[in-house]
Amino acid sequence: MNKSNLDIMKVKDIIQNSFFLRLPGAKNILNLGAADGNFYEKYPWTNYNLTNLDNNSEGNVFENDCVKKYSNKKYPNIKNIVGNCNNMPMFNKDEFDMVIFTHLIEHLKPDEIKKTLSEIQRVLKKNGILIVSTPNYKIRKFLCMNKANEFHIKEFTYQELKKILEEKYSILNEFGALHINVETFMMQTLKTDDPENSYVMWMICRNKG
Repeated sequence: MNKSNLDIMKVKDIIQNSFFLRLPGAKNILNLGAADGNFYEKYPWTNYNLTNLDNNSEGNVFENDCVKKYSNKKYPNIKNIVGNCNNMPMFNKDEFDMVIFTHLIEHLKPDEIKKTLSEIQRVLKKNGILIVSTPNYKIRKFLCMNKANEFHIKEFTYQELKKILEEKYSILNEFGALHINVETFMMQTLKTDDPENSYVMWMICRNKG
């Protein structure tokens, strides 16, 4: 199978949705860069409190879709807050058991990434869980593809992402969507435990505190 007959973005979305089934249960969850808020429909666990946060800068998706759909009157366990992930004074220290940080790090500038990871560590309980996912620059470059999104500032290789995260977090598990063999130019598997050679990388991390 080659890139001429593979709708890689569509397949990627299908596979990534299944990854939410691998996430642990948590009581209080912070979803950063919530966009349309579809995490709520993908997460398989019940009886949890969810806080969606987004700066609402990309076409009012957050306000028009997430805030209106998941109003607190209809969903008392959901809060929707407009704000920036690199500065979250509205949240207390150790407030959350889990933070969702999926497909957001590539939208941030280097100084924003540093501040965001520090803020996440502050609001996340010690030994709390951080979920990170992002496109793999190594594979995108190999496939001669442009950035997945015009709003992406930097896409990371596996080694770059791992180095950034391990400064403050312990990586418990990692997996990927669309595993590519760079020697044969073939897609080997849809799901893999080898994010270094996958189109999208996922990492489950623990807060060192």
